[in-house]
Amino acid sequence: MTASRVAARHHFLVPAPVARVFALFDPIAEKDWVDGWDPLPVHPQELSLEAGSVFFLDRDGRREVWTVLRHDPVAYVAEYLATTPDYQQRWITVRCTTEADGTRVDVEYRITGLSKEGRREMESFDASHIRHWEAPVAKALGLGVAGHA
Repeated sequence: MTASRVAARHHFLVPAPVARVFALFDPIAEKDWVDGWDPLPVHPQELSLEAGSVFFLDRDGRREVWTVLRHDPVAYVAEYLATTPDYQQRWITVRCTTEADGTRVDVEYRITGLSKEGRREMESFDASHIRHWEAPVAKALGLGVAGHA
């Protein structure tokens, strides 16, 4: 089987301080803005932001295995590897930087298809999927809709 990979990037602006925005991008806080987000810790026994932490997430009838690769609240960078066996592996990077009007959120997905279905479904993945983050992030912060840059 030949695996294939796609990547998509998108950024948006949030009119809030960088530390407040970045705090939303961890396995615990994502419950506040991601529908169906209910992680189940594997290691350690409680959800953790430490590199190497693992948790399950059941979504769309599939069990995903998530690994925290990096969560750096000083550099405002978070990286996760989400693997759904026999479907896809997604490497997600979120970077937050201070801008004059608030915080710029840069999101990158790198998706590898692990099956025929996983490769077929990733063909339609693009930046529009990441754009869907904007309104829920703004709502979780009690703000209006975030803006494009």
